[in-house]
Amino acid sequence: MTCPVEGVQFEIFNLDILPVESPTVAKTDENGDYALDFNEADMYTIKQKYMNHVFVDSMIAVYVGDLVEIPNVNFIDTLTRVISGVVKAGCE
Repeated sequence: MTCPVEGVQFEIFNLDILPVESPTVAKTDENGDYALDFNEADMYTIKQKYMNHVFVDSMIAVYVGDLVEIPNVNFIDTLTRVISGVVKAGCE
């Protein structure tokens, strides 16, 4: 059984591992869901942060480009809680 985690924050980095300002503040909701919006096509690395939790994948790399959404960008912490989300391309 998995339980959602509310309040997980995300740090977003570009390919050079430099912090990127996200147009929205992204935190998981009460269901453990989140959505990140990006305005530019690029390769990004997403890192999650929640208290002292350790996650299976400390960072996940995604390419934001032609696809409108990249579903199932999920993180699992060592307490077997799942954080699931979607990465969205920005609209012009």
